[in-house]
This record gives sequence, structure tokens and C-alpha cells, in this order.
Amino acid sequence: MISSLLLAAGLSRRYGREKLEELIHQKTLIEWAIDQLKASVIDEVIVVVNPETSRLVQTPPHQDRVKKVVNPSPLDGMSSSIRCGLEACSPKSEAVLIAHADMPAVNPGIVDQLASRWELKPGQIVAPRFKEQQGNPVIIPRILWDEVQALRGDVGCKAILTGHPSQIEWVEMDDDAILLDVDRVEDWERLRSRWN
Repeated sequence: MISSLLLAAGLSRRYGREKLEELIHQKTLIEWAIDQLKASVIDEVIVVVNPETSRLVQTPPHQDRVKKVVNPSPLDGMSSSIRCGLEACSPKSEAVLIAHADMPAVNPGIVDQLASRWELKPGQIVAPRFKEQQGNPVIIPRILWDEVQALRGDVGCKAILTGHPSQIEWVEMDDDAILLDVDRVEDWERLRSRWN
């Protein structure tokens, strides 16, 4: 079983306002990111929000595949969101895909490619690359979760990848969506023009 963490607890400082509320084709950025994961082979989607972004994610009671978790301390950085999400993962989960809500162009096909590679190499970290650039999302096997939970500050799994280069199974992508995140308004405009 592979769980996914969708990190949506950031404070949108560089963006200047709440970026996850931006609309494209009648859906918000966060709705796109959730729907992309729901359409993939991932077994469980855990959306990690902050107290302010919590209102953007509605999880119907009968929808057990998507869970919302509130990070009460988003100022402690990305690592605190990852810890909150890992604590909410199913005990049956053998790995976690860590995705970012500000990367809605990461489609189900990309996620499924990563999950398929993990099925072949279940002890490995699985990470995508586009033209030699590492992107997101990344799959981390349960054996490394203690290390991930030890991370502090505004850091993600790059530190884990750096510490385990021989355990990385790279998946070469032909789509730069794995590199496209929305940090600034210009990023949003580029993404919107790409989707229109």
C-alpha cells in the first residue's frame, strides 16, 4: 500500500495571498492537486493543511480515501507538515508519496509511473527527473520514515535523498510538470497559460 501526503500547509508568503484558492477551469489549485492524486493508483490521500487553509478542503465522511490533517504549527516549516502527515498514514502503508499542493500539473500518469517503479523496487526511494533535474513528488519507503520524522525546519525530503544516493531509483520523465510549482504570481500565470 502506498499513501500520499499532499502538503498544503504553507503560508504563501512569496505569493502575497493564499495561492491554493486560485481558480482554473472552475477548480482551485488545491482541488486540482487532490483530484490528480485521487485519479492515480495511490491508496490513500492525506492532505496536510494549516488552520487557515483547512477551510479549502472538504472531506465527506464517507470518503475514506482522502483525509485532512491540520498542522497546528505551520511556522515550524515543511518538515512539521510531513511529520503530521506520516502520523496519519495507515499502519498498512509500506511507502509514502510526498506531493505538493502548489504543483497541480503533476498528473495521475506521473504518479502511476512512480508507483509502478516502487512496486518493482519497494526498498528504494523513487524520485522523478526531467533533463537531469530532480523534481517532485518523491516516494519514501517506510524503512526511512524515522529519518524523515527527524527532519526539522523548512526542509523536505531532499535531505533524505542526499543522505541515501545509492537507494534512489530515478524515473526519467518526459514532462516538466515535476518541476513546476507555484511560488509567485508569475508562476501561476505561466501555469494558467499552459492549461488554457
